[in-house]
Amino acid sequence: MDDMYPKRTWKNYLWNEEYLTCINQFGIGQSIMKMENGEQREILRDTDNRMIYIKEKDNAYCVNYNYNKLPFTEYYATVGMGYTKIVSEYNDIHSELLIFVAASGRRECWQLDITNKRNASRDIYLYGFAEVNSRISYHSSCNKDSFEKSVNGVCFQHIAYNSPTAYHCIHFASDANIYGYAHVIIGTSAENSVISRVSELALFSFFEKLGALLFIYKSK
Repeated sequence: MDDMYPKRTWKNYLWNEEYLTCINQFGIGQSIMKMENGEQREILRDTDNRMIYIKEKDNAYCVNYNYNKLPFTEYYATVGMGYTKIVSEYNDIHSELLIFVAASGRRECWQLDITNKRNASRDIYLYGFAEVNSRISYHSSCNKDSFEKSVNGVCFQHIAYNSPTAYHCIHFASDANIYGYAHVIIGTSAENSVISRVSELALFSFFEKLGALLFIYKSK
């Protein structure tokens, strides 16, 4: 797909029997899972999601969603059965972001390869962003998050009374060293109170190759 700004957004559906994601040509879109009773639960919201940023000194940009329309020297998407790959090049950094849903299980995977096209070493920060919907009931005060070394990622939990599913935990994990994360609660106002609705997550590190995995598991 050479024209990344078509008149109508391109949609690619990636799924298995338990998990579905619908993404556009930038890799942005919603993910849902099937619960034990057959109902759907939103995992990633239908907003600006799955965004990978590269930061070098004071300059930063998103490799897969060029919303500022920077002069990328290369920018296209390859779309196939079960995957989308977004290729871009800017400021002598070549990047390839592969997004796919595993053949089984409630999970999706992101794989990022970046190449420095200059004959000199460079210090680069990588930021991965996902807007995770961790609320599965009206007990919003039961939301919490924590970093878990066992999976090298952040765990979003929602442990509430009379939960509609046993899948209470969402992991956003990486196969590379993570140097920190930021978590922001977005609230909605109702009767002069703020109810936590969704979570935003940013992971960042110094690595040159990223493999991210978003998966859901049953709480013990």
